[in-house]
Amino acid sequence: SETLLDLVQKIKEKNSGSYDCIVPCKGTAEDFFVVEKLKENNINPLLVFVNSYFNTNSAWKNFHKLIEVFDVDSRTYNPNIKKYKKIVSYMLSNHQDIFIPYKMLNYSYSKQLAAKLGVRYIVSGEFQELLTVGKFNRENNVQKTRWSMFQHDINVASEQIIGHEIDSFMENTLYDSVNDFENEQVSKWEYISNYIHWDQWMQDSYIAEKYSIYTDNLHGTFDQYYRSNGVVYYGVHDALRYI
Repeated sequence: SETLLDLVQKIKEKNSGSYDCIVPCKGTAEDFFVVEKLKENNINPLLVFVNSYFNTNSAWKNFHKLIEVFDVDSRTYNPNIKKYKKIVSYMLSNHQDIFIPYKMLNYSYSKQLAAKLGVRYIVSGEFQELLTVGKFNRENNVQKTRWSMFQHDINVASEQIIGHEIDSFMENTLYDSVNDFENEQVSKWEYISNYIHWDQWMQDSYIAEKYSIYTDNLHGTFDQYYRSNGVVYYGVHDALRYI
């Protein structure tokens, strides 16, 4: 199977702009680990933070610290809050998931920005379907695509979301590049966990100690740094479903 050096080589070969790749961030320990690995290999990333409006204070503090520690550029996107509230409400009522709008927007904004800047690679850390479900193995080298977003991240068929009444209040950015196959082909979305041994707990502990990152007292987990970026993971989502 390919190694991290193989990914680094591919990124460097395809670079044609100011940035080597885009790194979508959540404000967690994983962000630090990904950026550290890239910077160790002389990769210049552009950090992207899409505001889900469920972010914790720790997430924002970590994102700002990440920028300062590694001295990298960043972009933050804040969707129209009135439209965003409507689509969150719709998704909760129809699909029992308040995070679908964020997942779609994080994907589409990153893809559109990559196309605009001529960046050929988007890089994330954990490929959850490999590490926690076992649906794939590293040799499959699965990338994040429009299909995989709906299949794995959202678990809702695209035709149930795109082209229905939600179009009237969804921002163009939220779905244009999801249906824009030209943008889809401009960049590849890779997972570092496909190229190295991935141990979330060990990595989070190492990062937390090295960079003194912020976290909150999460219930029901031994890893206080994993997914500590959003109040959704504090039981809010389950409470809303119950209601």
